[in-house]
Amino acid sequence: MIAVFPLYRYSYNGYDWPIQTVLGDGKWPAAAVDANNRAYVSWTDNSGGLWFRYQTGAQTWSSTYHLYTPGSNPVINSPPAIALVSNRGVIYPHILLTRTGQGGGRVNHSVDDFTFSINNPGGGSFEQLEYRSAAASPALRLNPTICKDDNDSLHAAWQRTDTIAYATRYRVSSWVVAGAVMFDEGLVSAQPYAEAYGNKIYIIWQKKYPTIEDAFWGERQFNYPTFTRTNISQTSSTKSLYPTIANGFFKVYADELNAPWDIYYKINPTDVPVNISQTSTTSQYGQTA
Repeated sequence: MIAVFPLYRYSYNGYDWPIQTVLGDGKWPAAAVDANNRAYVSWTDNSGGLWFRYQTGAQTWSSTYHLYTPGSNPVINSPPAIALVSNRGVIYPHILLTRTGQGGGRVNHSVDDFTFSINNPGGGSFEQLEYRSAAASPALRLNPTICKDDNDSLHAAWQRTDTIAYATRYRVSSWVVAGAVMFDEGLVSAQPYAEAYGNKIYIIWQKKYPTIEDAFWGERQFNYPTFTRTNISQTSSTKSLYPTIANGFFKVYADELNAPWDIYYKINPTDVPVNISQTSTTSQYGQTA
């Protein structure tokens, strides 16, 4: 028996949330919004395939596109991320994802950008950012994230084994992989989240430091080669996980500071974290924009 999981879409106009709209069946949805406030949504299925749908009007949606069917391999192995680039008036969605597949007794791991013209969603193709073949069975590439700055350049980050890797691309040019820009002395780093704001790129992630996870924050100006890194959670005995950032300063993460887990935010690393969930049950996976 195959389980079917409906995907729902909600939007908010400042007053009331409308009734949910069912977009399709699958898991791991990701969304981006264009200059006209229309949504572009991508998701995967249990077979490791990729799906896509976009808003054509206030209450209307395009057909559902099955962008990728893996067959036996490689399969998408972690949630995708999506960003939009406009070139000569045409929108090009970029869906960043990681895939794994068996090959000759080894495991193939890749970070790929699936892109296409919105005028021809069926004509998309993969551009590979990174690839490795290894004997290890755990996925060595996970948790991709992507964002666009005001100059239509794309910024991507992902988990490379236990470090955070980073790459950039301008419109129709190719990706340039900078490598493991967040050098982490072999300590486990995961769950990166990238945001471009003003003239800077920000990446926030969780890192095992020194023995438990903390939330770390890296930033650099676009024309500067290296990131400045800071521990933003600075807790000595509790874990800080799943961090996100907005407007370059509004930092949100889950922490078991007062059991159970709650969602906290702060602006400066030395600020006292503010509990914004304040529930008696576990709260995780906070998002901010």
